[in-house]
Amino acid sequence: MPLVSFLRMRVRPGLSMKLVFLLCVSTAALTFLLNASGTLHPHSPVNLSTNTRLSLLGNSSGHGDSCVLPKLKLWPPLYRKLFAKPKGLDCSLAEENWVYVDRGMFQISASAIRRHGEVKCVYTPLMRGRNDYTTIWGDPVVDVMSGMRLQTDFFKVNCTAEDNSAYFNIHAGITPVREPTPGPDASAGTQNPLGLNILMIGFDSTSRLAWMRNVPKTYDYLVNILGATVMEGYNIVGDGTPRALIPILTGHTEWELPESHRGVKGARTMDGHPWIWDDLKRLGYVTQYAEDKHKMGTFTFGMVGFQKQPMRTYYLQSEKLGGLSRRLCTGSVPRHVVFLNYARELYRTYPAHMRKFSFLFHVELSHDSTNLLQLADDDLVEFLKDMNGAGHLDNTVLIMMADHGQRFTRVRRTVQGKLEERTPFMSLRFPPSFARTHPEAIKNLRTNAKRLTTPFDIHATFKDIVDYSATMRGDVAQVSHVDEARS
Repeated sequence: MPLVSFLRMRVRPGLSMKLVFLLCVSTAALTFLLNASGTLHPHSPVNLSTNTRLSLLGNSSGHGDSCVLPKLKLWPPLYRKLFAKPKGLDCSLAEENWVYVDRGMFQISASAIRRHGEVKCVYTPLMRGRNDYTTIWGDPVVDVMSGMRLQTDFFKVNCTAEDNSAYFNIHAGITPVREPTPGPDASAGTQNPLGLNILMIGFDSTSRLAWMRNVPKTYDYLVNILGATVMEGYNIVGDGTPRALIPILTGHTEWELPESHRGVKGARTMDGHPWIWDDLKRLGYVTQYAEDKHKMGTFTFGMVGFQKQPMRTYYLQSEKLGGLSRRLCTGSVPRHVVFLNYARELYRTYPAHMRKFSFLFHVELSHDSTNLLQLADDDLVEFLKDMNGAGHLDNTVLIMMADHGQRFTRVRRTVQGKLEERTPFMSLRFPPSFARTHPEAIKNLRTNAKRLTTPFDIHATFKDIVDYSATMRGDVAQVSHVDEARS
């Protein structure tokens, strides 16, 4: 598998070259078809025999033959016909939620008190059961007051008011645990951990171009205001979400890891895989992982899942409330905003000096069609503005990404649709302080944005954030000479 960091590159023979070879072959074949139809600009031939790697800090001035990246149109004629504006999402038609969470504390809305008089609530903790498919209700807490510290990340609340009105909902927040401390082996093998937070937010089935079509305001804010780098040559290494996320999070394919597929003899839960969040925990990071559709979970749909997967507990119960809220809403709040708030609360609840890793993967708005993703555009911009304005991104590597493009729509039946399936959206934004102290790394990141990259490269970049070694500080003598073979 290619294990290529955006901050440095290293050579791994064998399977890595087979995957790069297959990526080049498929890209070349589809590019040929598009060239033949007049959809693409002509390109030079593809060299399929190269075994070089890119170094972000090495001299990349060589001029080897390259794996050609096709130039796709943002708006082919058919796409305009299939593109549709979804019906607007207005959760405000419901009365404002009586309860909300702020910095790990339970709060009763002032508007609910003004409208209904005194409000009394019963708080019932919601916890994970014996596996990924069960939940446990804790002992109810009666007469909860505003400002109470959450007992659990998720809870059910039943409230009654002075005017006999009632409120019921399930909420998500952050219950701060004691401050993580680095494990005894935290510094073993790490020469200079950067100490950067990592916030990665993904959307299902969204190609780079689909992202630009459906959330243009978010794209503009990411690129032109925050200065994110979009990886234009980012390519999948297998079909489906697990094949996209497992290499990012472990550096391996699922077949290289212990058996965890449902129905296979000897399959066991995935907690023992070499997840990047475990490396970060050993360095004292607080970690967060969430997906929004429990029936389609990346690690539970065809696999046996985890012993611990917090946000799934919330959705196992909250999705049962579908008949109590408007479409795509949880009470007065859009469901995708509830999802984003889970990451926001992580930053608001834990102090700034505590390092954080958060990975949220959203499915509902884009799995079946990316058209619904348009509903999140303004909210994503507001989320990013809020995170940036509060200083949360000052020491955070922000990654906005997708697993793959559309796989089942009419778009997928076109030649361009097949290519878009293979080229999901991937962007990285390092904080300005890192850009000032490591300008060469940022320069190389932008160079590599035009080159063929894969999920394995994201994992290697994570590893370099954990272990920022001598080669990262400019000692390029330790890095093999590279050319532009993956440009």
